[in-house]
This record gives sequence, structure tokens and C-alpha cells, in this order.
Amino acid sequence: MREPKRSTAIAATAVIAGIALAACSPPNEKDSDLKVETASEVQLTKTNESSAEESTSSEPTTLVTTVTLKPSKTTGLKNGEEIIVDLAGLNPDQGYYTAICASENIADGQQPACTGDKGDSAVQPHVKNGADVEISPSGTAVVPLTVAESGEEVDCTKRDCVVKVFSDEDNDYFPLAEVPVFVEAR
Repeated sequence: MREPKRSTAIAATAVIAGIALAACSPPNEKDSDLKVETASEVQLTKTNESSAEESTSSEPTTLVTTVTLKPSKTTGLKNGEEIIVDLAGLNPDQGYYTAICASENIADGQQPACTGDKGDSAVQPHVKNGADVEISPSGTAVVPLTVAESGEEVDCTKRDCVVKVFSDEDNDYFPLAEVPVFVEAR
């Protein structure tokens, strides 16, 4: 004769496991065809205010399409060390900054909290034709960047930081691409 307790316990376990799996799964889950832009693929559009006054069109002007950022090193960075940051997808008629900054998003129009001193071309180089680093006609730039572990508002030895490229003051410091980095304390 079989013991009813054992078969009842097995059946109850199977039912409970099935309910738990069903509860963890979204009821109408569908794969999406929506493209989500990553930190290194962003399109920047901004209405050109001076042209908008002269023109009847209010269409936004595309300043850049896809900006990519590739640092030569992302871990074990030391204060004073120089890394190379390769940029692509830049608009040669615009200006940008490349710097090591806090990973948090910032309010529109605010410069990110970055290491070093503002205006120091070694730690926050201005990437613009006629400035610290030139942009090629094809929209690329090779940026030498000196690592500074901290700045006025950020200490990258104690928080998450990124190498970031963002538009300059002419385009409200709009963030374009970033890659996480790890800076070692002295």
C-alpha cells in the first residue's frame, strides 16, 4: 500500500513551485524592438536659436549623431598618469570637453562635477578646432587626458566615476558618452 502523505507532499511542492514561477514572470512579457541608446551612443539635437529667429523653421539642428568614446585604460588609474581617449562621431564645427567626472547625471545646462581644475587643459581638455585638441574633418579626435583623482566637487577614489565627453558651454554641457573608470588612491 502506498503512503498518501508522500505523494500529497510531492504534488503540493510541485504546485507551490509552479505558482512561485508564475508570480515571478510578467504576465504579458513581450520582446521589444525599441532601440535603447547606450551611454556611448547618443544623438544630440538642439534648436539653433540664432537661426530660428532668422528662419521660419523650428526644426532642431542635428549637432552630432553618434559619439563613441574609448579610453586606453579604465582600471588602476593613478593620479598624474596620462591615458589616451579616442573619440568618434564628433561634429567638427562644435566643441566638447573630455574629463573624468562623477557618474551621476546632472541638471540641464550644468557642467558635470569633474576631477582637476576647470580650465586645466591636461585634465579637462577642450576638444574643438582652434582649442586644446583638434577634431578631424571625419569627426574623430585623439585626446591625451591626465588623471586627477579629485576635483572641487568629486573624489573618484571614494565614488563611482566615468571618463565623459560632453558638449561645451555653447551647447549647455550636454552629456554625450561615458565609460566607467576606477581611480586608485595615492
